[in-house]
Amino acid sequence: MGCNGDEIKLTIVCAKGKTYTFEGTADIFYFEGKQHYYRGTKYVDDFFIDDIDIRELLEQHENESVKIIVSS
Repeated sequence: MGCNGDEIKLTIVCAKGKTYTFEGTADIFYFEGKQHYYRGTKYVDDFFIDDIDIRELLEQHENESVKIIVSS
């Protein structure tokens, strides 16, 4: 599902009962390649909805089972 730049609704349901819901523009960035100042292959990815860093939020729930629901 490609939703970069689209208006979406994202719901994240965590195993410990916490639920997050966000609505806004999805900003998804992924880079895989070589850069002259970095040795080897570099991987970078980010996922924002408006100004909310979704990756950072998910890292707070590491080692938990989460359910992610995306709708447009």
